[in-house]
Amino acid sequence: YSEIQSKEHIAKGQFADIFRGTYTVLEGIDVAIKCYRATSKKANKEWGEEIVALQQLRGPTLLLFYGLGSIDYPGKRLRYLITEFAKMGDLKTYIEKLKADGELFDVYQAMKFTMDITEALAYLHEKQFVHGKIKSSNILVAADGRCKLSVSSMCSISGTISAFSNDVRDVRFLAPETFTSHTASFEAPS
Repeated sequence: YSEIQSKEHIAKGQFADIFRGTYTVLEGIDVAIKCYRATSKKANKEWGEEIVALQQLRGPTLLLFYGLGSIDYPGKRLRYLITEFAKMGDLKTYIEKLKADGELFDVYQAMKFTMDITEALAYLHEKQFVHGKIKSSNILVAADGRCKLSVSSMCSISGTISAFSNDVRDVRFLAPETFTSHTASFEAPS
């Protein structure tokens, strides 16, 4: 954790806090640090799934993974992940800022973002991963204007998932067929 300077709290999730910092190991680039504050069995499971996903997945439309570690905190050991920092924020914040500045989110930009997200999903499915939580807070806009999908909310790895399993974190973002067939998979329906 000493290799990260000027830590600024930028977001809070169910199990973790997100900080922005400067990573001195990589020439002082800005990074996001996801620091897990929970140590429950469910939080540990999410931590493990996230590490597996981040180590296996690399693509121009996914946030880059730089490393992980842990620090001693009074009464517990906190774990953290270091990823690329998306300077423009999440998709909702980005669009709201454009609107506040009197700029338009035009059709060309919407199509470009859609292509970026589609590319990320195609890559994940090719690698047998199911994201399971596509929403604006998990779609980030990098400094170069590309949308990048956060894999930190990955839902399932390979095989099939049930709409009613413990792996599902938010039913609002599941495909409708998940509820009729009770499973979602990478196989085309016959």
